[in-house]
Order: sequence, then C-alpha cells, then structure tokens
Amino acid sequence: MTTSVKSGSKGFTIIEVMLVLAVSGLLLLIAFFGQGAITQRARFTDSVENLKSQMETIRDSVNNTVIEESEGCNGSVPATTAKCIKFGKLVSFTNESDNFTVQTIIADGPDSDAEISPDRTVVKPRLVNTPSQLTTRWGLTPYVDGGNIPKIAFVRHAGTGKLETHILADGLSVSDESSYENTNTIYTINLRSPEGYKAEITFNDPVNTINIRFE
Repeated sequence: MTTSVKSGSKGFTIIEVMLVLAVSGLLLLIAFFGQGAITQRARFTDSVENLKSQMETIRDSVNNTVIEESEGCNGSVPATTAKCIKFGKLVSFTNESDNFTVQTIIADGPDSDAEISPDRTVVKPRLVNTPSQLTTRWGLTPYVDGGNIPKIAFVRHAGTGKLETHILADGLSVSDESSYENTNTIYTINLRSPEGYKAEITFNDPVNTINIRFE
C-alpha cells in the first residue's frame, strides 16, 4: 500500500517579500543617515576643540616669550628707530569665515623715549610683519549677529611680565595704548558648523583661560 504525504509548507507571497525589502531598506537608510549625523557631530567637536587648542598655543607662545629688547626687533622695523620689545600676538577673525590671522605686536621698551612703569602695559604698540593666515577645521566659522568680531590681543605686560587678554572692540586700535588698560574682560564668540551645529568659545582675562561650550 502506498502512502502519500502532503506538504503543508507554502512559499512567501510577493507582498511579503516586498514588505521585507522595504523594511530592510528603511533600516539601512536610517543607519546611513544616522552614521552621517554622528560623523558630522564628531567633526564639529573636533573643529571646536582644535580652535581652542590653536588659541591656547598662540596665548602660550606669548606667555613663554622672554621679553627682551632687540635693536629694530630683529630687523622688522628700521634699525634707526627706538629699541622695541616683542609684546604679544593679535588674532583677527572675520565674521562668517573659517580663516583668521595672527600678527606680532611690538612696543617701545623701557629704555625708549618713554619709560614703562609697572602699572603701564605698553608704550607705542604697533603691528609688524605680514599676518599669518590660519584656517579652522571642517568649515567651522566664528560669527556675530551684525557688525564685526572684535580682535583678540594676547600680550605680556612690559612692566610686570603678566600675561593679559584684551578684546579690541568698539573702535579700539592695536596702536592705541588705552586698548590695553581694561582688564577682567570676558568675551564670547559664537561658532557654527556648515551643518548648523553651534558652540561658543570664551576668552577670560582674569585667569587667562579659553573655554568652549557646546549647544
């Protein structure tokens, strides 16, 4: 006697196959864009931290420079002028640009035409040399809502040797001695990535720190 066995298994319908493919494609799409957002955020974090590191390097180069007089500041100004000292660095940002410049500030030394007293930061400050142009990472741009970003001056007090951070805003010029009279200044610059991530970098004169905060 022959016994026949009927199979109870069935194949997937075309609708079921299409549904599985659609769900799989959606999951892959979510994973792809999710990974892209993670990468963008990581790049933004890196760019902000790198800018902070650049500013700290500039500040520290001023703090670690021995203030010595040199005839003509190593040839940067005519040798017939008064002796001068390497005084600091000026950082200039451009609103909505990933480029910024750094330039050396010099000033007359204690043996020049005017004596620098302990309570006087500098005499006849001025810029020398061609500005060095630097770039932020990943298109990070400092910005302010209207107007220009004030310049940041890291300087060594010629009388006391104290490191100071000065914000040259509201018409203050690097060559104006009064620009270096204000202390205890805290100034914040907004930062933005091409994707719209935002952060802040703050310059704190009382303790000469540079801090960042992510939104």
